[in-house]
Amino acid sequence: MIAFPADDTPHDPWTGEHLRWHIARGAAQLVRERRALTPPTEAEVCDALDVHIELGLRAGPRDPEALAAGLVLLEAVDAVRVARGHVATPAVDVASPAAQVAAGVVREVIAEIVRRPSLTWAHDLRAQVCARVAAGALLAAVADRGPAVPRPRGFIARAQEHLQRRRPAAELPRLALALRDAEAQAIVDLIVAAVGGPDVEPALRQLAALARTRASLGLDRAALLLAVRQRVPIS
Repeated sequence: MIAFPADDTPHDPWTGEHLRWHIARGAAQLVRERRALTPPTEAEVCDALDVHIELGLRAGPRDPEALAAGLVLLEAVDAVRVARGHVATPAVDVASPAAQVAAGVVREVIAEIVRRPSLTWAHDLRAQVCARVAAGALLAAVADRGPAVPRPRGFIARAQEHLQRRRPAAELPRLALALRDAEAQAIVDLIVAAVGGPDVEPALRQLAALARTRASLGLDRAALLLAVRQRVPIS
């Protein structure tokens, strides 16, 4: 459905614009194949992609590649939604043309992830997610004998203050550590929500907001990991 680039084609970073190109190309190809009257809209494909994002993030504790694909896809879909003003609604019809286009886009995202030289950041994030999942399970088993797992809050406000006040660069590792904590907790929240019911939308939107905030701080995934590994305590 989605025409993959040749092996000798330069691979651009996976961005919202890259995703939008693949959505449009896949939709047009689907129209030609099915002789449909109208192609699926960008908003419909974005909604269908939420299902694939959720599956990747839920598989994250056991599969760093799936976790990376889910997060990269989430950020790209969010970029499309922000640029076009789409309202996010959960996809329900997995047999729809939009969902089929979305499945093709996901295959391309996974191929892009596989081509990348390092997923060290995904392994690091997976380890933190696993630790939080394990801690949650342990505390559930001894709920009357221990405190609740501390949940990071206020990261986005802290980052905005950092930007507004032009705080020194020495504070960036603290923000990076807070971001990683918040991101890991949002993934855990998504996993818990998926077990308890279908409402994973708040966790998806929180992850998208965290990704936008990370970008505003000028941190890509590699830079974030480098800052996190300094292990500066959060004051």
